[in-house]
Amino acid sequence: SLSTRLRCHLHCNRDTMSGGNYGSASILLVLVNSVVAVTIAAAAPLQASGEPASWSYTLHPDLNGKAVASRVLAGLEGDDGVYFTTVKCVYDFQTYTCVNATGELLRLQANTGTESWGFRFDGAGMTGGLGFPQPPLLLPGVGDDVQVQAIVAGAEAIGKDSGYFTYFNAAVPLPQGAKQLTCNVPLASGNRLDHPVNATSQATCKTKGACWAGSEGRCSLVPTAQTVDCTTSNPQNETVCLSHGCCWDSSFQPGRCFRGSPECYAPSASTAGGWETPRPGPMWISVAAVRRNSAAPSAAGSTSVASAPPEAIVRVECKQSPSSDPDCGVAAFSATGSASGEGGVSPLWRFPLAKTCSGSDPSEVCMCSCPDPCASAPALSQDATFLLACNSHGMVLLGLSL
Repeated sequence: SLSTRLRCHLHCNRDTMSGGNYGSASILLVLVNSVVAVTIAAAAPLQASGEPASWSYTLHPDLNGKAVASRVLAGLEGDDGVYFTTVKCVYDFQTYTCVNATGELLRLQANTGTESWGFRFDGAGMTGGLGFPQPPLLLPGVGDDVQVQAIVAGAEAIGKDSGYFTYFNAAVPLPQGAKQLTCNVPLASGNRLDHPVNATSQATCKTKGACWAGSEGRCSLVPTAQTVDCTTSNPQNETVCLSHGCCWDSSFQPGRCFRGSPECYAPSASTAGGWETPRPGPMWISVAAVRRNSAAPSAAGSTSVASAPPEAIVRVECKQSPSSDPDCGVAAFSATGSASGEGGVSPLWRFPLAKTCSGSDPSEVCMCSCPDPCASAPALSQDATFLLACNSHGMVLLGLSL
């Protein structure tokens, strides 16, 4: 039933399959979620021998041994990559609560499973607490000047140890080559830790297309950054810790020995030309719907990145947890990227949806119950958005003009 599908959209974690076509061959991807790791397995296009090639890619688990990833998407026509998002938690180990989280948008080569790049962002699920990451939405580019964008859903923690999050959407322009990657990955965030490149000199690092940081500041991490044990039998003594080339944090008792940020690390996608919806955002969001508005070409016949056509973003959101007094509604935004940096987002309107329908008036539209208040993800036409909500008689198709 639709109610079951809505409920599973919010709460279920299923093994997921996704496919795409590359020339005359096809690729099938299977995502297997488990407590310890997530493996993405693929049957890639045929080799010259006629036998299918295969590969797997395993995510790094967090400090609680968990790893989680979204559904895997094939790139748009002409793109030989596959895309998905992941999330890793930083825990309060007294309560095992996820108190901060980093999301990542990853691109793998479809034929080999080789990681092309990753883009790290504030991230978690969609449920107000620790949820499951959303797959990226791929928004086609315009001509040769406006890049394809991946729309991701991220989250920022409420306070330092609440275990609750607010959510936002962001656009990440997809790099078309090494020149559109950046080494600007904040050192103190800990986001370089999962992407070390094996190089002991700046020259070797550069030949591998990676970023060189050297040893300066490699132990400087913010309190909420995720740290990794130095060795399997982690040293409990500062002298022994430092002899292993690791970092010592004396604020813990008897002390914490952890790996510092790598001297050489992989570059990231850049935020130039992207955007974010306002932060802090609501405590629950649906999957967003995004489309690019039409734009008149310039005299030369192309659209400039500096004046890229605005994008319309629509989502269902609840300012508070849906199980409380949620203040839910359908929210629409207009976003524009720029070549010089992050773009801007402007709210267009917000249509309120009550938690429940209080009377028998069929014109009163509210959230559905599955069992917490919920609604379907919106769909967009050129001038309207549509979604399934409820009234006192059951489910209704709601249409709103943009």
